[in-house]
Amino acid sequence: MGEYLNRQGFNALGLRVAGHATCPADLARTRLADWLACVEDGYHLPRGLTETVFLLGLSMGGNLSLVMSTRLEVAGVLAMSTPYPRRRELMLRFASPISLIWRSLPKVEDERGSGGWFGDAWKEHIAYPDYPLRAVGEMSKLLAHMCEDLPRVKTPVLLIQSLEDHPFIRESMPKIHARLDSEHKQMLWIEGSGHTLTEEPQREVVFKAAANFILKASQAGL
Repeated sequence: MGEYLNRQGFNALGLRVAGHATCPADLARTRLADWLACVEDGYHLPRGLTETVFLLGLSMGGNLSLVMSTRLEVAGVLAMSTPYPRRRELMLRFASPISLIWRSLPKVEDERGSGGWFGDAWKEHIAYPDYPLRAVGEMSKLLAHMCEDLPRVKTPVLLIQSLEDHPFIRESMPKIHARLDSEHKQMLWIEGSGHTLTEEPQREVVFKAAANFILKASQAGL
């Protein structure tokens, strides 16, 4: 997505959030404050080039983007495949205390099913083989923060969600949309893709929607 946006004339910066793209033990040592600080650091890096900054995030990145949009001066937020908490997700609610006994749970990835994949996209995806439960507990805190912050989100927001994603994620977009206080908020449903929209078969549709959203919000000065 970053490469596509750059070809459209936008500056793009991809963040590596603390604990990611190294090893599961690193993720287990990080906390919510570390993740939020990474977004803030990334926000300030391009400020020397432009005064207009958009936050784009996938899955947990969408949660981080929405939360940080209430703390930073951003022109808009694009949140893709972004979860919203529900009471019956026991692993999220009790992950922190359980992590004192079990450090991690193995992931089960398949062609679609629980992994939320569509077609062969999962074959090229690189990810940790386990869920560090301490990090899952921090994710639960992030979701709680997002729920509190959604009514304070004033910036334009585009939410994108796949119809083939896991039901837990698929049900989230309308709930997030309903709680946003932004006057310029919209939802886009995608068919023929799974959870990782930027890698799935319909990624070009997502890329174009992102570029159009950024361009229109920038030109209108929303």
